[in-house]
Amino acid sequence: MLSRGRTRDQPMLTLSGSASHAEESRRTRDVTAHLRADGFDPVRVGAERLVRAATPAFEGTGA
Repeated sequence: MLSRGRTRDQPMLTLSGSASHAEESRRTRDVTAHLRADGFDPVRVGAERLVRAATPAFEGTGA
């Protein structure tokens, strides 16, 4: 599908280590602004966050 679109190549930059959604949003805006200042034109920005649920303790397992 991308090979037929206007933007055939879509290189991706991956950042990690933000503690919160708000911090990640701020970092995304900052990095996008720096890329534009350096002559790049980001066409799409996305953010993913791994949400870790607490592991439930089960009776009789010692957990």
